[in-house]
Amino acid sequence: MQQANFRNPAGEPTGAIFGFINIINSFLENQKPEYVSVAFDTREPTFRHKQFEAYKANRPEFPEELAIQLPKIKKLLDLLGIQRIEMPGFEADDIIGTLAKKFSSEGNEVFCLTSDKDFYQLVDKNIKLIKPAGREAANFELISFDQVIEKFGVPPDKV
Repeated sequence: MQQANFRNPAGEPTGAIFGFINIINSFLENQKPEYVSVAFDTREPTFRHKQFEAYKANRPEFPEELAIQLPKIKKLLDLLGIQRIEMPGFEADDIIGTLAKKFSSEGNEVFCLTSDKDFYQLVDKNIKLIKPAGREAANFELISFDQVIEKFGVPPDKV
């Protein structure tokens, strides 16, 4: 939810910061989670790039206008006391998936806040997706195991 034309007085883009903070604040207010972490990709190649040279080769480069906002988003997370996780060689998706499965296997309820459709395969009895829905930061769609089956006709591990 980037607000494309948001800029600070110095002319620097701030739309991604604005959208990210609005979504995080709404999530925290609505879900009141006990623990929160945010995972980020790093610029280093991942193990998949090493195994398969063409991995994401046709994907457009990460927009510079977004990239320059990431340090400020990370600083805001630090100020809010929200743990951030970055691991060279691993995508944020891998970190999120690994942690979600670990905590789910221990009987914990896990919510993954994402609009990435790849995460549907993670959903189980303890893991649910919270998908931002619409342009308003307070609108979320909760996606459960049964909803994945209803949407795709197969269980999450087959998506």
